[in-house]
Amino acid sequence: NGRAIVPKSRGGIIATSTANQQLTAKPSTTTSHQCCTTVDATDGDDEKQKTTGIFRLTTRQHPPRYLSTSTMCRIKHGKNWRDAIAAIQDVQRQGYVPDAFMFCAVITKCGRQGQWIECLNLFNSMQINGVKPDAAVFNATILGVAKAGRKEQALGVLREMIEESGVMPNLRTWTICVNACGCDWRMALALFEAMKRQ
Repeated sequence: NGRAIVPKSRGGIIATSTANQQLTAKPSTTTSHQCCTTVDATDGDDEKQKTTGIFRLTTRQHPPRYLSTSTMCRIKHGKNWRDAIAAIQDVQRQGYVPDAFMFCAVITKCGRQGQWIECLNLFNSMQINGVKPDAAVFNATILGVAKAGRKEQALGVLREMIEESGVMPNLRTWTICVNACGCDWRMALALFEAMKRQ
């Protein structure tokens, strides 16, 4: 069918992370602003990270331009990833669904500050709210997860991109994934071959 097949590593590529699986669980309440499930994840040093909930809205209307502009300024100039998430939560509290550009900006900020679980939850939340991720969103998510050393989860997002979304990886996508392989030269070479088959 002409699509590239992402190779599996020794541990196997997980198409959906534990964080994503928990996030898509149905919330216990039925209000118009339903908060997605909070995710706990424990890495090797037993340090826990928790996500900040993103609302699931009944509306599908994107915010007006003035609100989009002010929100992007908050995301850009906010001190940390929590400020960025708070910015799009405020958009949702006003009854609007943040667009892909907003989600991409917040995912990027979370990734830069090592919050890989937040990257996955935001990526999943935007789809729950009916916002289709584009190549920029996929790249930001993969990069944020890969920078935290989570190669399996990063390649899982790549697999979802190729097999489920219909969005084709670009050169930046492949570069991020190859760099995520680190010393695993066999996986890097396999990704390079997959890129050539695309």
